[in-house]
Amino acid sequence: MKNRKLLLTIIFLITVIVIIVLQIEKRNNSLVERSRIEIYKKKANSKYVKLLDQFPIYRDSVYAIYIANFNGNHEIVYLLKDSVSKVQRGSKFFLHIYPKDQTLLFESNFLPFDFKSNFEEFIFNEKKYFLASTNLPKIEINKINTGQYGFVGDNNINWEINGLFTAEKIEKILKMNNEN
Repeated sequence: MKNRKLLLTIIFLITVIVIIVLQIEKRNNSLVERSRIEIYKKKANSKYVKLLDQFPIYRDSVYAIYIANFNGNHEIVYLLKDSVSKVQRGSKFFLHIYPKDQTLLFESNFLPFDFKSNFEEFIFNEKKYFLASTNLPKIEINKINTGQYGFVGDNNINWEINGLFTAEKIEKILKMNNEN
């Protein structure tokens, strides 16, 4: 009986020691990984690398779209991983802003902020990322519709979001990403 109790105590102590050692190893690996990620962020040399830690407002098989604050300006950023096609490089983005203040509207029910593809690239963790971006106007936005026209000179729509970004969705994503 005494030997059995001693044996159980020894097994318990060994189990506790093994758990402590494994937790220390897990913590150390986590610290090493965080350090490695910070090194990759510095090597990327792009203000946009912060988006990789954020929630996109929209994601599909073509783009992940972010709205983020850079130097006091909110930008809409279209992010791709690995490669960007010739059609994507040569096509304009359409960005239709539906303002809360209807007096800002003239001929249509939205403000057009279309822009030429302005793809930049950066490398993070040995992967290439491409992005196109533009500043959002400094007005209260009710909704956003966006997409990309077809190839140069073609006004057919090659890609567009499903639905609209509402003011509530934009505000929610900005809060989640600490971008207010």
